[in-house]
Amino acid sequence: MPRPKVVSASSLKSMAVVAAQELLEDKAELPSIRQISKRLGVSHVALYRHFDSLSSLLGEVAELELEGLIRQLARKKSLSGLITGYLTYATDQPAKYDLIMSHSNDTIMSWEKIGSLLTMLSSTCARMGLTKASDIQLLWMTLHGAVHLYRQRMIPARSVSQLASWVQRAVLGMRGVDSDAHDSSQRKCR
Repeated sequence: MPRPKVVSASSLKSMAVVAAQELLEDKAELPSIRQISKRLGVSHVALYRHFDSLSSLLGEVAELELEGLIRQLARKKSLSGLITGYLTYATDQPAKYDLIMSHSNDTIMSWEKIGSLLTMLSSTCARMGLTKASDIQLLWMTLHGAVHLYRQRMIPARSVSQLASWVQRAVLGMRGVDSDAHDSSQRKCR
């Protein structure tokens, strides 16, 4: 076994978070403490000096991923861009998405943190004319349902962009808005 590296406490902690993010990308599943420590070349005991549990380490990863997702979605200028951005993240980064959205006891992600995503969705949607709380709830529920059904191959969409189009039509249709008219008004706003 290679000799463990000597690193400062703060850098080991941040390196562990980065290693966990990389493993989530590589394996598309939650990593173990041993996998993370092996990637870093340190003993798994060293990580437990900085994190109470795997759950606390993954909680930090989830917070960083959620903050990144919020920043990415906040830059979207249209409803279709917002929907496509969300669905793309969820389908391209399934393990990270599942980590963020997990509400099990194994992963620390509070409703307060998810609330920050909903707040961003609310302010972004308000810029697009969707101002009622029910609009945001409808969008949120439709996005989650679409992600789940698409990933389970229960929706015949051939691409994320096709799925995004369906989600937008569903959300706007349930509000009584013609999605084609909404699309052209959004294009004029740019």
